[in-house]
Amino acid sequence: MLPRISTGQQMVVRSPHSSEEAVQNEGVVERARQQFFLDRLTSSTMKNPREIQRRSFEAYSAMGSSAAFRSHASSDWISISPSSGAHVCGRLRSIVFDPAHSSTCYVAAAQGGIWKTTDVNADQVHWTYLSDKFPTLTFGALAIDPTNGNVLYAGTGETHAGYVKTSGFGIFKSTDAGLNWQNIADENIIGPSVASIAINPQNTNTVVVATGSATGLLISRDAGATWSIALDQTAVGGPFQPISVCIDPTLPDRMIVSTEEGEVFRSEDGGGNWFRSINGLPTTFDSAGTTSIAMAASSPSTVYASVGNIQTQALLGIWRTDDFGASWRQVNDAKNFGLADTNALGQQAFYANTIAVNPTNSEEIVEGGLNTYFSFDGGASFRNGSIWEADQTDPHYSHADVHLAVYQGNDVYLCTDGGLSKTTNKGVAWKTTVSNGIDAFQYVGIDAPPSFVYIAGGTQDNGVQRTTSLAGNWQQTRGGDGGQTRIPSLVPNRVFSTFFGATLTRSDDGGVNWIQSANGNIDLVQNSVLKNEGTLFYAPIDVSPDGQTIAMGGKQHVFASFDGGSDGVPQTSLSDIGTCYSLYIEPDAPTRFWAGTEFNMSQNINLSTDAGLTWRFLPLFTTGAVVGIAKSPITGAMFVIQGGLATDQRLSLARSTDGGANWSNPAVNGLPQIPFNSLTISKDGTVYIGTDYNVIYSTDQGANWQKLGTLLPPVQVLSLNIHGANGEYLLAGTHGRGAWYFPLKQTAPPLGGGGTTFQLFPPYPNPIYLNGTPINTTIQFNFEKARDYTLSLFDAAGRKMRTIAAGFLLAGDHYVTLDQSGLAAGEYFIALASYGVILSQRLVILTPN
Repeated sequence: MLPRISTGQQMVVRSPHSSEEAVQNEGVVERARQQFFLDRLTSSTMKNPREIQRRSFEAYSAMGSSAAFRSHASSDWISISPSSGAHVCGRLRSIVFDPAHSSTCYVAAAQGGIWKTTDVNADQVHWTYLSDKFPTLTFGALAIDPTNGNVLYAGTGETHAGYVKTSGFGIFKSTDAGLNWQNIADENIIGPSVASIAINPQNTNTVVVATGSATGLLISRDAGATWSIALDQTAVGGPFQPISVCIDPTLPDRMIVSTEEGEVFRSEDGGGNWFRSINGLPTTFDSAGTTSIAMAASSPSTVYASVGNIQTQALLGIWRTDDFGASWRQVNDAKNFGLADTNALGQQAFYANTIAVNPTNSEEIVEGGLNTYFSFDGGASFRNGSIWEADQTDPHYSHADVHLAVYQGNDVYLCTDGGLSKTTNKGVAWKTTVSNGIDAFQYVGIDAPPSFVYIAGGTQDNGVQRTTSLAGNWQQTRGGDGGQTRIPSLVPNRVFSTFFGATLTRSDDGGVNWIQSANGNIDLVQNSVLKNEGTLFYAPIDVSPDGQTIAMGGKQHVFASFDGGSDGVPQTSLSDIGTCYSLYIEPDAPTRFWAGTEFNMSQNINLSTDAGLTWRFLPLFTTGAVVGIAKSPITGAMFVIQGGLATDQRLSLARSTDGGANWSNPAVNGLPQIPFNSLTISKDGTVYIGTDYNVIYSTDQGANWQKLGTLLPPVQVLSLNIHGANGEYLLAGTHGRGAWYFPLKQTAPPLGGGGTTFQLFPPYPNPIYLNGTPINTTIQFNFEKARDYTLSLFDAAGRKMRTIAAGFLLAGDHYVTLDQSGLAAGEYFIALASYGVILSQRLVILTPN
């Protein structure tokens, strides 16, 4: 018999399954990706992700920035942002609209910060980045005061089914439309993540937060100054991870919340007392899992629930209540959806499961999962809205994995793994370029040939991205969950790239097309031993300069091919070395393989001198998994870095000057206590490390360290390598803010053209007047030769306000008009960037007398 709770009684019933049991049944692929990052983060002596995150930010904040970098003090990091025609920008988690200005909205990226636009309804949307001063770029939810669009709340930390991918720093609040933010509740109060935030529309001092973690449901009654636990696992008597919360706009004491565990709770006294809503809803006995809810604003007693199946992670069905949860009825059994999918959520209900109701029509709902589905009869039947399987140029296309569907009037916006999509006609057609200008790509691996004429990189769920222009103009040439990417230096048109797991692909035309076998399969790995053994979610690979030797690390062995992967049957190493985290083939001695593994009795670095067939362990003074290996071209010294965080971070870097026989920890100054991710060494022997927050470098073989540049956001740098005939360009792939490069020498890169001289003239007229005369200004610049460029506007604090223009132009004079719409009175700077050189001019906007 199902438990019953009488009126006035608080919850007393424990859920019949444990959280451990739930974890075992989550979607395999997405959970494996999250586990990949968690294992790296906790691979060293420190194991608490929240403590690691806090210490890392403190170390990052304390770091000094290099005032000069040898002969190129004028250089800094330059973003290779997506172009204006791109259909994807990276994973977005939340969107909110200004209640007084329908064209103004804010979005939060999974690991790419907060962005704002004041022209979301325009053909070309302009976005402003608002996250320069945050301690993290990882966000789970946004909320905006329904009576005052200047007040926003941002919840940091992203979670799926209780799995925190990246811990956050609590709740932040802005009272000036996102210009400035204050941390009003840290992670010690909020916990590691935030799933959703609701504000009482009649008393906006009341804010409710569903944390998506065991912290539970929190409530503030003084606009975030203080917080209390409204509901947690102690009160519930079992696992309780709330993910959706709704407040009745007409009777705001009525609140309703749903959980990862497949339960719904409701309160009718402003969160003082809560009751299980069980009459008609499935229970965990019925395989109920992750449940999202949506309230009909036009009829708040009507609430819909999208219930996942805890066993299969498919959609169990759609339920509806018309009496605020007193009773429920199933309106759809998940069998009456569109033709594109056999199940709306695939097998990842815990990851992408959202539902929304038209604010003026309680019978119109949108279900989001793999695709979106519209119902106009209260959920009884659905038709396809978006179709991710369609070509990106098809009007039905929108990216898969819908994390949030939101109505803005009759329009619907989607936050997906690919970015932001919008429909104005009930899903008949979608605009997928709304998020152009947002750069939230999560690169795992990125590379370029020595000539630097193109760049290719694997991204989270946005496949392989490729560009031939520093102005962006990225093209997706392969779909799926992109991973490591390597380009052999002597075969610049050959690209190796991985999917998740033991899947390897190859291109022989610079990443434009990918080799297919007779049956159409592009996976080069056909070896059953490797497939059965498995790899990390993103398998480590490396390639010899001639492109013939390719090695991939498994969970016990290293596998190698010596014909560029053509036969699909790699050699299997004879030694069991444990789970492989990194691989390195010495460029000048390609039979010497290095493998970095998990920490196991001090045996986490391994050397093979016969191209991976036999291996020997080497003594190493580190305490975690080795995630990066590189050889100095000047001294021949080997460097390795470990992931995670050590109590003494000097132990995370080791150097050997005798081929690995003996190791030392060379750092004596400046090595920050921040987890390391990537490693590369320039032709002059400078060592570069990509961390969870920045890039650091050493010019004295690892003894002393400094932060490189000032413009790179605080983001994970998972891939780092050097290109150019003389090592002119440092290329970084970040996991959340796209691709960046640092000009190590003042040489024009060959991407998109070249040139040596260009000029930026003062804007005219200057000053201009806010909504007065003159209202716009003209920017003139001159190119001696054709080149790529980016023309940007920054405020006086150095925050980028917008990209004015970007692309490729021929030699000559060029003129661009700056539209001041959306700008406030104040001082600004116009910056013209091209091939590592940045010129700027001052612009002033005044308020008319």
